Amino acid sequence: MTSDYHGKITNVVRDATEALHDGDTGILSILRTPTFNIVGRDSCHAEYVTVDGEYGQVCTPLRDHRRFYVRGPHAVPTDAADSIRFHPTIESALSEAIGRIS
Repeated sequence: MTSDYHGKITNVVRDATEALHDGDTGILSILRTPTFNIVGRDSCHAEYVTVDGEYGQVCTPLRDHRRFYVRGPHAVPTDAADSIRFHPTIESALSEAIGRIS
């Protein structure tokens, strides 16, 4: 199925409700409903697997839903300045994640 979606999405490869698999690479999955992450104590809005198999997430802090960040091996370190680590919109955090996929 191919659609325009304002130039942002060019191809839908499978149902968005399907979970990521162990062999997936180069995939970004936006969750329909954010999930609570008990380890990170935050909400996960999307998850991705890079082309080299590294898993990551796009999250927001539990008590601050106005900031988003990417968590994973390729992400900005947690001790980085807030202005570098956090994004003001989910779109900019997803753009960072998409950039890290390849």
